[in-house]
Amino acid sequence: MFKSPEEISEKIRDIGNRFNPDVVREIYEIYTPLLRKINNDHISIIRNLSYGRHERNILDIHYLKDTNPKNMPVVIYLHGGGFTGGNKNALPDEPDLIHGNIVNYFVNNGLIGINATYRLAPEHKYPSGAEDVSKIIKFVIENSEKFGIASGKIFLFGQSAGASHVASYLFNDSSKITEFDRLAGCILFSGAYDLNLINSNAIEQYYGKNKDSYYKMSSVNFTKKNCCPIFICTSEFDPPIFKKQGEMFYEKLHKEGKIVKYKIIPGHNHISQVIHLNTNDNSIGPDLVNFIKDIARN
Repeated sequence: MFKSPEEISEKIRDIGNRFNPDVVREIYEIYTPLLRKINNDHISIIRNLSYGRHERNILDIHYLKDTNPKNMPVVIYLHGGGFTGGNKNALPDEPDLIHGNIVNYFVNNGLIGINATYRLAPEHKYPSGAEDVSKIIKFVIENSEKFGIASGKIFLFGQSAGASHVASYLFNDSSKITEFDRLAGCILFSGAYDLNLINSNAIEQYYGKNKDSYYKMSSVNFTKKNCCPIFICTSEFDPPIFKKQGEMFYEKLHKEGKIVKYKIIPGHNHISQVIHLNTNDNSIGPDLVNFIKDIARN
């Protein structure tokens, strides 16, 4: 078993920027032993709350046990999965181990965490992801007092396809935004923001094959819209297309005068960039917490 972030980083360096199912399995094999050793007995979880009618419109709420939270900031995490897969619990036999670790990290830093899932392609196409994000925000606002959440301190955190859905919710004309003013900030990890730069089956499964329509589906083309502060991240060993997307989106938002940060996470790839959270690796976690708390205290 790998014992230090440095050892893991060396292994990830050996993997490089490859991204396929074998790499996903390798990263899971590296991190599951570490995550299993973490004691989460101090965290309570309310599981599988429905925020919509579809069976995948469910979320879990994580918070410190034996506390009575009031007016606390909340981080809502949306997983990746190439638009056609993924789940809030990546390992069905060990719920909360992978992806649950992400929101547990925020709970351990004085926040409430929500781990959510959403509808998938090819059955559910664009803009279903943005619509589900809107439903999640609506659910959180309507139940904020019940769960001790400050309704004006809601943060979205999307990874890969999840980041694409969050960006669509923020910027695209086709998403029906009714709760935007309640968002305090967003974190986007390695999403797709300009569809014309990507040629993949996963993109076609969700967005369709008509590339003439990709312009209006690409978040990068609507950055003039008002938005909350955004923290964009990619990883040192992300596939080049994700790094290009992140850099381009940051530059466009920065040019428009938006409050936006950008960081390349050292020593990580497309999967480990979130799986390492809540271990002893502080490559990005403290930056995320500081981003959230700096906004929340204002």
